[in-house]
Amino acid sequence: MTESTEDLKADGNRFFQQGRYQEAIDAYSKAIIRNPHVSTYFTNRALCHMNVGSFLYVFLSCLSGDLLLQLKAWAKAAEDCSKAAFLDRNNVKAYYFGGRAAIQLGNYNEAIRLITKAKELASTQKMNFGDEIHAQMRLARREKFRMEEEKRIKEEGELQAYLRRYTFIFASCWLFIF
Repeated sequence: MTESTEDLKADGNRFFQQGRYQEAIDAYSKAIIRNPHVSTYFTNRALCHMNVGSFLYVFLSCLSGDLLLQLKAWAKAAEDCSKAAFLDRNNVKAYYFGGRAAIQLGNYNEAIRLITKAKELASTQKMNFGDEIHAQMRLARREKFRMEEEKRIKEEGELQAYLRRYTFIFASCWLFIF
């Protein structure tokens, strides 16, 4: 007997609730193969990838291991969210989850853009996300500021080194002249 796409989605939902994220990803992937035009299948699979990414972060941080697997999970989530938003421009979760994934990937401008869109859609659709959207927006802005500040400090250090070097050269030239 062939399962319908809604049966596959229900399987994915069940696996997700049980914390069996890879099995949920597989179920949603099968649903997507059968019907690639339903944005919900993509956002559901994205949420699974996000949970895998979060789990891997905690697990690998304890081991001080390579975080490449975590980044791949977040990248897959971002890709699924992009597809979901393409299929349904009013899918709040596509933008919200996409923004969360962008934060984890260090794409803070993109995160702010996506979360802003999620906030607008949630307001228009009278959806209550509580403080979740605002919290993610604050996080994206804080991380963007932190990244820009680190860049500014680095550039300032490079400028100071440059000025010291040329001050020394200038002073040396004056010694030869006089």
